[in-house]
Amino acid sequence: MYNFQFTEDMMHDVIVTLDNESQSDDLFALAYALLSPRLNIRGIITGHYREEENHDRCRKETEKIIRMIPGKNPPIYEGSFDTFDESAQTSVLSEGAARIIECASQKPITILCMTTLTDIALAIQASPDLVRNLRIIWAGGGAYPLGADYEPNIMHDRDAANYVIQSGCTFWQVPKNIYRKFNISFAELQLKVQPKGALGEYLYQRIMTRAYNPKRPLRYGCYWVLGNLSIVGLMLCEHVFGYKEIPAPLFSKHCVYVNAGTTKTIRVFDDIDTRFIFEDFFAKLTLNAENAEKSGRTSSLI
Repeated sequence: MYNFQFTEDMMHDVIVTLDNESQSDDLFALAYALLSPRLNIRGIITGHYREEENHDRCRKETEKIIRMIPGKNPPIYEGSFDTFDESAQTSVLSEGAARIIECASQKPITILCMTTLTDIALAIQASPDLVRNLRIIWAGGGAYPLGADYEPNIMHDRDAANYVIQSGCTFWQVPKNIYRKFNISFAELQLKVQPKGALGEYLYQRIMTRAYNPKRPLRYGCYWVLGNLSIVGLMLCEHVFGYKEIPAPLFSKHCVYVNAGTTKTIRVFDDIDTRFIFEDFFAKLTLNAENAEKSGRTSSLI
């Protein structure tokens, strides 16, 4: 499909954690990761829900995306049903946490986290030495310097976020004010996504289905936010002039950033090249559709 190749030493080993039953942009970001030949996807961890039905839907949607991209068949692991409890004497490892331990015990790995940090916290709690091999890129948390914004990836498991950020792993954060820059209009989705084969059609329909939900009609007006594309894009272009290294904070119970009083630091992005990431995603979506047409693959969404 591509006229360029990467040698093994240029590849990045990656685990993706997502909750695509909650936000449709997770599916776009998953597709972007799978379409990026430099990323070796070692596993996908689905869901952060207590309801088994939501876990099942999350897995099924993930499987649909995988089937539409040739040559990709990463294993899928179930995420935790519960929030993280640092005080627990023995925590039950989710399938996802166990996979993180398995991979990070072998060599360095990056986790692209589009949801809560629950499974990562469970893995570090069970095997603290993993932090030397872990790089986390997380879309979450409110705008600096205050925070205190409703942001689901922190609100749904604040304890996990505090534990991971203070663990000593390499941690890159894309806060809400930055990932919310990834706005895309419905017209642009219709023009640049929907015509791009079965994958483009499916991604477009998922946005439209959610946008026209009778319970929350057109909650964003005539656009959607594809914020999780940001953390995939950072694997392909590190934006070396778009971040600051700051003392690793803690989140208060109101999700305000507070000084943790430690020497640990994290990388916080304050600027991301949305043009590069959007155009790279659109190009890969187009090439995937052209490749499917040449090979005569079905356009079925099964």
